Amino acid sequence: MDALRPGVPDALTRLATRAGCSVVTTYRAKGLIDEDDPHALGAAGLSPLADEALLAFARRADLVLLVGYDPVEMRSNWTRPFGPDQEVHALGPNRRDRISGRHHASPDLAADLGRLADLVSRPADPGAEAERVALREELARRFAPRRAWEPAALLAEAAAITRRRGAVTTVDTGAHRILLAQQWRLPAPDLLLQSTGFCTMACALPLAIGARLAAPERPVLAVVGDGGLEMGLGELATLRDLGGPLVVVVLDDSSYALIDMKQRSRGLPAAGVHLGATDFAAVARAFGGRARRIEERETFREALEEGFDAPVFTLLHAPFPRGAYDGRI
Repeated sequence: MDALRPGVPDALTRLATRAGCSVVTTYRAKGLIDEDDPHALGAAGLSPLADEALLAFARRADLVLLVGYDPVEMRSNWTRPFGPDQEVHALGPNRRDRISGRHHASPDLAADLGRLADLVSRPADPGAEAERVALREELARRFAPRRAWEPAALLAEAAAITRRRGAVTTVDTGAHRILLAQQWRLPAPDLLLQSTGFCTMACALPLAIGARLAAPERPVLAVVGDGGLEMGLGELATLRDLGGPLVVVVLDDSSYALIDMKQRSRGLPAAGVHLGATDFAAVARAFGGRARRIEERETFREALEEGFDAPVFTLLHAPFPRGAYDGRI
């Protein structure tokens, strides 16, 4: 995330192009390089399904450059992921010796990356390009929708619409965020806002309100789970008083899905993770918003488009069965 500074994304893209290297971002720095760029491999550090492929790829590199990297951004398997024979260097605005003994402060990341780009120019490597294409296709396959109506199908629709509209998305902490981080393909930084080191729940609505206040002309989407929304329902009153369009999508599987999955993976009984049913559409209407319960992909697409142009906030309640994220993140 320390690379999310003026000038750094352009400098990093130029370096990747001239050096022919691959770029993996932390999930919190998505969009640091356009994720449709052929050198971009997407975001890591949140999804075990993605990390399985990306870690194996990174461990085959002969040179690893860590740009503005802090281990707090990633799962523990990315803290010291590289082997003794790999050349690893880190650039960042602050010294963090816990990353690497060779890590050093770089007061101007953009300038340093620019100097590196001036020093290298490698011809295209068909083998490396083919490996990147194969890995991108494999990651896309792992997270593609498998059924007509499931969280991945909803998020695929939302990803396409938000990109076309240039919308800012905010996302709460939970299983849905892990899937969203792989579904969204961002062209630039700061289009996806989320909690950082503390993985705070109920943050998506306040983040969305802040984004709306900062740039009222830009569409804003907040993606939340049922558990997170119930922790911060009072923010719907803030949305009502703010006025104007903002869309809230609730992926409701009647559980704290991520913790439920972890309990089950360890053979533990479910404890405090199953939630009762809430009529979120009725609650949103009571707060003065528009609301719909959605149970099919085509209806969701239409409702999301309408919500971005509505005179007040819109809440779209999408129910799914418990276990909807099993094997998907």
